[in-house]
Amino acid sequence: MNKIHKLPCLPYVKKYVQADLVNNTLHVKNRPVIVNNTKHRVDAFFERGKGSEHFIYVEMRCSSLYTLYSLHGQMAREFRDRMFTVAAYAVKQGLPARNAIRKFLEAYNITDDEYDLDSAYRTWERRKHRFLNPTEPVLKKKKESGPTLGKEAGNQLSLFA
Repeated sequence: MNKIHKLPCLPYVKKYVQADLVNNTLHVKNRPVIVNNTKHRVDAFFERGKGSEHFIYVEMRCSSLYTLYSLHGQMAREFRDRMFTVAAYAVKQGLPARNAIRKFLEAYNITDDEYDLDSAYRTWERRKHRFLNPTEPVLKKKKESGPTLGKEAGNQLSLFA
């Protein structure tokens, strides 16, 4: 049985998923993978978002705070991946990536206060190889703290109904 949860979210994530909302509710068909089991981080996220005006209603089977927190992370990653895919397409067409990122943010009415264009462009510069060459394997450094969780460009999971 599905339950409806109030999920605080970053302003740009809310604007990004606005088109997928049905009756102001996001319907999730697949349970997102839990990527963070740190209780302090999850509690801090929901404590900060308690009085926030930026939230969405989510309808899903699970009611775990960890799953809801992971869902928000998944939506933020999907937003960045889509933005960088648009930037990669623009670069392959001979257009500047910064302009493509700016147009992408404008398309969702995301202001500079909500998601900084310069920050997005610096992140693009660090990750552009992965998006410009999606079929090439990306060599990752092994972390001693645990397994790496990365998502290749174009391998996005569809969480929404």
